[in-house]
Order: sequence, then structure tokens, then C-alpha cells
Amino acid sequence: MAAFTSRTVGDVVAEIAMSRTGFAGSFLVVEGSTDSRFWSTRIDHTNCQIVIAGSKPTVEGAVVRTSALPIVGVLGVVDDDYDSLCGIGLKSHHIICTDCRDLEAMLLKSIALEKLLIELSDPTKIGAFQAAEAGPVREALLRRSLLFGKLRWLSKRNGWNFDFDQLSPFRFGDTVNWTVDEPAVLAFLANAVGMTAPQLATNLAALNVVDPYKVIHGKDTLAVLAMGLRSKLGNNQHPVERLCQMLRLAFDNSLANATLLLQGIRAWETNNSPYRVLA
Repeated sequence: MAAFTSRTVGDVVAEIAMSRTGFAGSFLVVEGSTDSRFWSTRIDHTNCQIVIAGSKPTVEGAVVRTSALPIVGVLGVVDDDYDSLCGIGLKSHHIICTDCRDLEAMLLKSIALEKLLIELSDPTKIGAFQAAEAGPVREALLRRSLLFGKLRWLSKRNGWNFDFDQLSPFRFGDTVNWTVDEPAVLAFLANAVGMTAPQLATNLAALNVVDPYKVIHGKDTLAVLAMGLRSKLGNNQHPVERLCQMLRLAFDNSLANATLLLQGIRAWETNNSPYRVLA
């Protein structure tokens, strides 16, 4: 969640302009506080400062405006948010997006997920579950959470003005059996956007999912995982933010350096010397 949801582009640009008077390094503009915590262990703090914009549009607007002033050495990092699936390009060559739908999905795609499961799950329950499902927990998690990501993708593509906080996986999930009531989810959203559940299901079926990590919403997926860890996979309740923290800690530098996101930042540094971001 963003730390400063009320911040404007002008607020962020003013902060950067003021800081520039006494700081000659680069500025990494990010969406929210969780993004800031992810990057805080990876940037060169002598040569880079993190600026929290509060939202993706504010990051984009601030980077575009600072480039026009011009204030150099400003880089924005944003979630993809289905832009690549909807054919929407980046608004500046000083903006880089995540490999996956969002930062949390990028962490989930890595072995950090297996590291988290080792720490929080019950090995006996995991073994029994994987035998019953005839596959790994990772695939089971994707099957249970992909619905929410596809609905968000469809909402963006169709321009629906729907608050997805109303469609929390916790609201439609069974923590004992680790299931999601898909018909109830479809009926709820269909009613909200003015179509029938079968029509919505037809729209969903038409979506071509090539990479599920481009589709799943990270926080929704972690909510689904939290439900599984309460009974089917483990024995305890874990807040989504706690799961986010553990993923960030498990996502070491070797995993980070293998991402397109980090490679993109390295390329930006090369093209914008002497400005540096990464340690």
C-alpha cells in the first residue's frame, strides 16, 4: 500500500528540486513504502535517495515533469499493472517496470516462495497436500489466485471503475479446505459491473494467460497463501504484510540481479552516467 496516497506530482517534484540543491546524486522514485523497503537494502545510499510518490501515476508524472525542467538523474520504478498485457508503453525512458504484474508477484515467482514455505508450513501437511493435488504448492497457489488477477486484468482492459478491496480473497475463501468460491466471486463482480456471471466467465475464458506472474496480483495471492497456511499447509495465521516481509528477506541479491528490473536499472545507470542507483 502506498505511504502517501495524497501526494501530488507537484509535491514529489518539489521534494526532488529542494533536495537537488544539496545532493548531486540520483533519485529513485517509487510507488509506496513497501517498495522503499525493498530498495533500501539494494541502493547506493551515498549516491542515491529514495522518494516515495504514493502511487504509480504520481511516479510517472513526477519523472516526466522533472525531465522537462530539466532535473537529471531521476529514475522511476513502477509495477507493470497489466500495462504490458494491454499494450500500454512506459511514459518515459527514465521509468522501468517490474518483470511481473507487481513487485510481490516478482518475489513470488522466485525461489523466495519455497524459502517462505520451509519456514512457515507444516512439512507433514505439505506432503499430504502435494500428494492429494499431484503437484507442488506453487502450482496450487497459482490455480487458486489466478482468478483474482484475471478479473483485475479484465477490469483494466474494460475500464471498469470497481474497488477490488470488495473482492478480497478472504471474503470468498474457505481456510479449512483452502478453496475459493469462484461462482460467488463471479456473481459478485458481474452484478457490480452490470453483466451476468456467465457473460463474465466467457470474458475470462477469452484471456490468454502466457505468464501467470504477469497476471496474478501479489497481495491477493499472498492472501490466498495466508488462507492455506492457516490449516491445509500449516498451523498458524500470518498477516499478508508479514508474508511480504519474509519474501523480501528471502529474495537475496542473486535473485534480484537475475531480474529484468535490475538489469534495466543497470542499463539506465550506463546511459545516465555518472548517476548511480544500485549498490
